[in-house]
Amino acid sequence: MKYRIEGIDGEHECAIVGKSGSGEYVVNIGGREHELRIVSADSRGVDFALGSSRHRAVYVEGGALETRMILDGVEMTVVRHTGLDEIVYKNSGGRSEAGAGKDALASPIPGKVISVAVGEGDEIAKDDQICVLEAMKMQVTVKAHKSGTVKSLGVKTGDTIAKGFAIAEIS
Repeated sequence: MKYRIEGIDGEHECAIVGKSGSGEYVVNIGGREHELRIVSADSRGVDFALGSSRHRAVYVEGGALETRMILDGVEMTVVRHTGLDEIVYKNSGGRSEAGAGKDALASPIPGKVISVAVGEGDEIAKDDQICVLEAMKMQVTVKAHKSGTVKSLGVKTGDTIAKGFAIAEIS
C-alpha cells in the first residue's frame, strides 16, 4: 500500500516494504528504507520508534482516506491509498463527462446514492435536482447541467459510484 506524507519538508511517497515481527516494519520513505517499531497505539495516537528515534503522533480529525496528526509538534497529513480514485474509476465502468459527451451528467464526487429525484423520460430544467450523493458523512445534491429529457438513468438508490460516473444522460 502506498502513502503520501504531507507536512514534513514537503511531500514524500511512502510504503511498507516488509514486516520483521509483531509491530515491527520496514518502511520506504522517499526512497530510503527505515526500521519502524510500534511502541503503543490507542484511539488518540501512536508512539513509535523510527530507527533509534522515538516519536509520538497525536491524531487530529481527518477524512476517510487521510489521517491528520501532530508528529513531534509538526502538523502533517498521511494520505492512504494514493491511487484509489484512479483504481475505483477504472474498475467502475464509469465515464468522464468529457468522454461521454455533452449529454452525460457526470458525478462530481465518488459516493453512495442516497436518493434519486427523476426517472427516465422526465422533462427537467437546468439546475433541477437529479440525485443526492453521500461521501464522508456529507450530502451533495447533483443538479442537471442542462434542460431536457432524461434519456437514461445510470444510478439507483443505494449504488456506490466513482467520480466521473455517468449519472444520467439528458438530451
